[in-house]
Amino acid sequence: MRLIYLFITASLLFCNSCSNDSQTENQKSKIINNNELDSTVNFELKFCRKLGELEDKDPNLHFFEITDITKDISGNIYIIDMGNSKIKKFDRDENLLMMFGNKGQGPGEFIAPMSIDIDDQGNIWIADQIGVIQKFSMDGDFISSFRIPVRISFYVHFLNNGLYAYRTRHMEGEARGFGELTPLIKIYNQENNKIVEFGKPEKYSNDLETFDGNHYYSDVDKDNNFYLSFASQNRIEKYSQDGMLLLKFDRKLNYDVLPPKMDGKNGMLIQRPTLVSAGIQVDSEDRIWVLTYTKQPSSSGVGSLDNIKKYKNELSNAENIQKLEVFDSLGNLIGEIPIVQNIKHFKIFGDNIYFICSDNFTILEYEIIKS
Repeated sequence: MRLIYLFITASLLFCNSCSNDSQTENQKSKIINNNELDSTVNFELKFCRKLGELEDKDPNLHFFEITDITKDISGNIYIIDMGNSKIKKFDRDENLLMMFGNKGQGPGEFIAPMSIDIDDQGNIWIADQIGVIQKFSMDGDFISSFRIPVRISFYVHFLNNGLYAYRTRHMEGEARGFGELTPLIKIYNQENNKIVEFGKPEKYSNDLETFDGNHYYSDVDKDNNFYLSFASQNRIEKYSQDGMLLLKFDRKLNYDVLPPKMDGKNGMLIQRPTLVSAGIQVDSEDRIWVLTYTKQPSSSGVGSLDNIKKYKNELSNAENIQKLEVFDSLGNLIGEIPIVQNIKHFKIFGDNIYFICSDNFTILEYEIIKS
C-alpha cells in the first residue's frame, strides 16, 4: 500500500495537528532569510527535446491541454492530455506505447484529469478534478476508483504507508467567519479516515482574499516530507508527515509582494496578488528547486475585460520573467538558472527536468548539469 498524496487547488496550510503547540513547532523549525547566493555551485540545463510541436507530423504528439507528467523506472513518460481526456505513454524515442481514457464519468473515463503518478507496482493513478481517483494497471486497464469529498486541481503523490492526503481550495466551517481557519493538508487512509491535518493559511481582510492569496505548490521527498512554495507570498516551507514545521525560508525579490484585494460588496478582484512562485520540486539529493518570478506583468489584470485579456496574454507570451532557484536541504540559496519561456509547471525525475509551458500543449525536457 502506498500513500496517495493529493494536492487540490489553492488554499493553504498550516498545522492543525500541531496547532495545539505552535510554540514547540517554532522552536524546532529553522528559519532562513536568503539575501544572496550562499555557494558557487553552477547549475545548467542542457536541452534534450521538445514534445508537442504544432508542426509535428505525428498526431499522437499533438496535445490539447497538458496538465501533468510522470516517468516510470524504464524511462517511459506519461502525459495527461486533459483537453482530450487521454493519458499517453511514450518511450525514450517518443514512440506512442499506449493511450487510454475517454470523456465521461464511468470507469476509465475522465472529466478533467489533473494529476498522474505511478506506484512501486507500476500501477497508474489518475486524479480527476471532480474528486475521483482511479487506479489502472501498467497496461492501462481500469482496476478501481474512489472518491474524495473535494475537487482536485493539482497533483497526486504516492508515499509509502498506505495513506493519502489532499489539499482543499475552499475554506470550510468556521473559516467562513474567520474562526479557526481550515488546515490545508489533510492525510487520510484509503477508508477515508482522517489521520492528521496541518497547515495554516495567511489571514487576509476577508474570506475571498484569504482564498485567493494562499495558493501554493507542493512536492514530497523520499522521506515523506512535504515542501510548499506559496504562489503569492515570499514563503517556502518544509513539513514532516506528522505536520511538524521543519524549515521555513524566503529569498530576495526585486519587487514588492502585494496581497489580493477584493471588493467586499460584490466580490470583484480589484488588485491581483503578486506572482512570486510557480512551482516547487525536490531532487534525489534533497535540493529544493523553486520556480520564481523575476518581474510582474505590466497590466493590472483587473477591471475591464481588455485589462484581463492583456494580463493573460502577457503571461502566456512573456519571456524572461521567471528563474529557477536552487536551495540546499537546509534552505540556503545555492544556484539560479534564468528561464526564457514562461512556464506553467515543472517536474524533476532523476537528472531531468520537464517544463509544462504556459501554452498548455508543449513540454520541454532538459538535463540538469552541475559543475
